[in-house]
Amino acid sequence: MGNQTGPDKNLVAFQPAVSTKSYHYDVPTETNNLLDVLKFALPLDSAPFVEDQQIRDNYFTGWQFVSRSPNIHVKGPNYTSKDDDSTVFATVEFELKSDPNFLYVAHFNDRYILKNGYHRTYQLMQAGETHVPAVVLQADTYQDTGGDQSKFFDRDVVMGDRPPMLPDYRTPAAIDIHRRAKNRVIRIIAETTDVFR
Repeated sequence: MGNQTGPDKNLVAFQPAVSTKSYHYDVPTETNNLLDVLKFALPLDSAPFVEDQQIRDNYFTGWQFVSRSPNIHVKGPNYTSKDDDSTVFATVEFELKSDPNFLYVAHFNDRYILKNGYHRTYQLMQAGETHVPAVVLQADTYQDTGGDQSKFFDRDVVMGDRPPMLPDYRTPAAIDIHRRAKNRVIRIIAETTDVFR
């Protein structure tokens, strides 16, 4: 595993679609400034939330988090009780975590397969960049590439004689589909309900 740069034209793509309009507006242009490209491809920003807000209702309470990042997920719940406070029966905690949103490439057999960062790689390519910084992972199995999901191209296509390549997004083989952008919403709700006993 290591950080490398390579021609984006050699990247195999298992993802059948890419957004041509993204929430990133600071796409580096062809300025030959490698630092800007590194910050874009390997971001260190750990605050991907758009907003968070409390949820109040007569029957439940909670908190809602809205993010543009698909890498946000919930860890937990974790249950604890306090021995030093008899009024507290239990504490339940959830952790919201964000995996590093680096541009990942999986090296599997004779292929360099783009694993994460499709939109950023496409934007860099559109901006004139021919090489992209990425964290390159050695994949021992096809599952390690991340491409073994039903929403992606089949393995036979990705590993075939003419696999889909990243530049194919800019050819007549690609068609435009109008699709609204999505946010990821995570709601943590505590509900109180009276039931007969």
